[in-house]
This record gives sequence, structure tokens and C-alpha cells, in this order.
Amino acid sequence: MNLTLPDDLLHPAGEDAGAAPAAWLYGVLTINGVDHHLEAIAVLDVDGVQTAEAPSLDENLGLYLQASAAERPFDTVAIGDRRYVLVLTPFSASTWRDVTEAP
Repeated sequence: MNLTLPDDLLHPAGEDAGAAPAAWLYGVLTINGVDHHLEAIAVLDVDGVQTAEAPSLDENLGLYLQASAAERPFDTVAIGDRRYVLVLTPFSASTWRDVTEAP
């Protein structure tokens, strides 16, 4: 399956990380009735190392690396004139329904 993100799905959030608005994008994607956070972190190549455009988000990339057991660099997608690492995480079940309840 190939998924093309709608143009209005992701919203600028970079200012929350002390960076340019488009350095960090955020949206909500619903899969089979379950809401997921969709983050797009703009990345740069600095001396052969993939780093977040917003230095305050570089630690997040490291945590995602640990969680996924992947090796850098992550694959990226082009959005506008930037390259982004996309991260998808489900909402916490306790925020909207009993954990034991099926989606």
C-alpha cells in the first residue's frame, strides 16, 4: 500500500521546539479507527550524520532510533523543500477509552 499524505494533514509546530515552523510538523492520522500522532522532523546531513534541523529535536531522533532498533540514517520523505523523518505513534488508550475495550 502506498499512502500519500493530504496537504492539510500536517501542521507547523517548529516554533514549539525553538525552530522554524516547518522544522517540525504534526498531525493526526486515523488507522482502523485508532488515532495516531504523526510527527515529521526535518533533518539535515551534517558531516555525514543525520541530525534534526531543530537541535532540540535531535534527542527525539535518538530516542526513536533506540525504540526502533534502527540505524541512522532513517529513510526520509520530501515535504516541500525539506526532508523529514516520519514517526507514527498511537494515542494513549486511556485518554479516550478503557484499555480493555476493543477499538
